[in-house]
Amino acid sequence: LIQISTSKKGSSKWLHLSQDTIKNGKPGKREQVEEQTRQAILSGMSVVIDRMHLDQDQRAHFISIAKDCEVPIHCVFLQPARDVVEKRVRERKNHPAGVEGEKGARIAVASLGRVVIPTYDEGFDLISLAGVNDCIVKWLFHLYGTIMSDCKTHSALPFFRLSDDVVMPSLALGTMGLGKRKAEKVVSSAIMLGWKAVDTAPTYNNELEIGKALSSETFVIIKVPKKVTAPNQVRTELCNSLSNLGTQKADLLLLHWPCDAIESGNLHSIWEAMEQCKESGLCRFLGVCNFSINALRHLIPHCKIPPSVNQVERHPFLPQTELFDFCMNNNILIQAHTSLAQGSTDLLQHDIVSEIANDCGLSSAQVILNWNMKQGVAVVTKSASDVHLKEALGLFKDHLSPYHMKQLNSIQQKRRFVSPPFMHKPGAMYEWKKNVE
Repeated sequence: LIQISTSKKGSSKWLHLSQDTIKNGKPGKREQVEEQTRQAILSGMSVVIDRMHLDQDQRAHFISIAKDCEVPIHCVFLQPARDVVEKRVRERKNHPAGVEGEKGARIAVASLGRVVIPTYDEGFDLISLAGVNDCIVKWLFHLYGTIMSDCKTHSALPFFRLSDDVVMPSLALGTMGLGKRKAEKVVSSAIMLGWKAVDTAPTYNNELEIGKALSSETFVIIKVPKKVTAPNQVRTELCNSLSNLGTQKADLLLLHWPCDAIESGNLHSIWEAMEQCKESGLCRFLGVCNFSINALRHLIPHCKIPPSVNQVERHPFLPQTELFDFCMNNNILIQAHTSLAQGSTDLLQHDIVSEIANDCGLSSAQVILNWNMKQGVAVVTKSASDVHLKEALGLFKDHLSPYHMKQLNSIQQKRRFVSPPFMHKPGAMYEWKKNVE
């Protein structure tokens, strides 16, 4: 799937092309699909190419077009089970190319066996691997719903849906480093301005002050601290935080760090204790923070209630592409902390960021926050002034175009700003890679 705009202001028009119907509703040649794709791109449209791309050589034709036209390309790679493919093809009728019935099923299965999984080395800007569940569908619906929406009409914050009847605000106020003298005032101002969510933790040492400013409608994120190494400590810590914050229930309960829980051998029982907190009504959803792919793989198979969120550092210097893909395919929403790279001038004043900010009439911070939002990532960000609090809310009225996103994705400098030594233990299941992505 190619998401395109030759204009820096973007385009809302999309074209669907399939080789099975490219010739006036009938099958045609790949070259015809290529030509119509190129024409659509040059006219400012976005294109969905519905075609069986089995290997690198077949995909290279359309990657080349994207590169020539300087537009991003997103590969949605479907991975249905063999029996699902056989059944669907065997039962379908009136396929334009006649791939149906028993003969069609044999052709489809043979093709499935020749498929080569795509990689970023081929030149894709984003790869989404979709299995038989609907996780990828939910994520794509949100991603392209955001891209194609008319954001000038928005009067409220966008949300991510965690269940059929519960949503989480896309933007949350971070409170780490927010001193006790300022905490109540800053949180109160944020809520009055329209902020809908607040991210907290007992280790931030400001829960009492934050609690004085919360409203009954605020989406509250609470964390189980790193020091918890036994399941019987979970409820105690959560209840302490709820008492400090003056609320009866956490909207989202996160396990703050994976290291101590894993080292103690009690990660699974600690998670079970968190599940019991949800079942007893002390929290609505569960999630984790700072979990690597390996840590998630260690946790997920043992979950009765899987994590809904993984809160990790993410910005253009640290896109965490592999982790992003893994979470997306396991129906785990990424929430970005340290989303402005701790205010690093290396990022905020980067030439590409500054150029896009000037082009769009945005601040550098809005550009960087928008970069995450456009990819279906929730954001936690800090601000101590009303000016910056208002500025952050402004990102929902000004979206970056695909052209801008491609420029931001091209930034070569990589750096992790939150990097405690305890997360770099060699060989540990939770170890963070030294070579950031």
